[in-house]
Amino acid sequence: MTDKSIRSTRIYMPRGKPLKPCPVAFRRGDPRCRLSPIDMRQPFARPLALLDVNAAGGDALQGDYLAGTDHADDHLLYMVIEGQCWGISQKFRKRIGAGELFIAAAGHGAWIQLTEGTCKAVWFHLADTPAWQILKSDPVTVHQALDPMCIPAVMELLLREQAATQPDRESVLRHYCAILAAALRRELRDVESPAEREARNRLHRLRALLNERLEEEWTVARMAAVLNVSAGHLHLLTKRHRNQTPLDILRELRMDRARSLLQSTHLTLDNIATQVGYRSAYAFSDAFRRHTGIRPGAYRG
Repeated sequence: MTDKSIRSTRIYMPRGKPLKPCPVAFRRGDPRCRLSPIDMRQPFARPLALLDVNAAGGDALQGDYLAGTDHADDHLLYMVIEGQCWGISQKFRKRIGAGELFIAAAGHGAWIQLTEGTCKAVWFHLADTPAWQILKSDPVTVHQALDPMCIPAVMELLLREQAATQPDRESVLRHYCAILAAALRRELRDVESPAEREARNRLHRLRALLNERLEEEWTVARMAAVLNVSAGHLHLLTKRHRNQTPLDILRELRMDRARSLLQSTHLTLDNIATQVGYRSAYAFSDAFRRHTGIRPGAYRG
């Protein structure tokens, strides 16, 4: 690829609408990168076109990569599946990790950059229509995807089928496009305000931190301090977004880990108790029974 190379994807538009090009400028591209667009010219892509999707596909990036535009005509959605890359716009540069979604609204710059390593992602260009005006309320952002598994799984099946030559290929592809359109609509159905998104991201960070350090002693005050909020505000966040208290979340994570260790290891109850944050096997056993209704020994069978 050269600095002047352009990827142009033309789309199938229903009801006699004209085909519209979606150019993206490649500045740098390692030859090992694989870019796999859906052929939007084909009738099977109609469910996506009806949702005002102008282009969509998957990327498998390696090494050095930079592509985008300084002024996008469409809204860009870029969801990372594995690895990480950078989402860039005017005065904005943020790392996109696995399970996160980069949104750059139409009218803004939208660049994807990889400087090293690998990154797998799926992407969509959404037309700048009234249906997607809500994306302009927070024009450039990176946040945790509501469902980071569904869209990538369907996209992988769709692209695999697109490359096949089975006699029922068109019918299968049409169904996959319909499922993908429904999954995308669900992902963006309740686009959150910046404040709501920040609240959900805070809880995601809290769960990740607790899950990494279950053996430590945690209080609500300590959790709140980690998130830089008051204990009362943390209670409000967890009740509103998960209908749980902060200690409920901690207990749930500890019991999930305990069940996994009981099923997959031969560790003693003392060892498991220590790993999930209980001071003794008795305290752990009592908490496990209250949570599951049975003792750890009976659960292990």
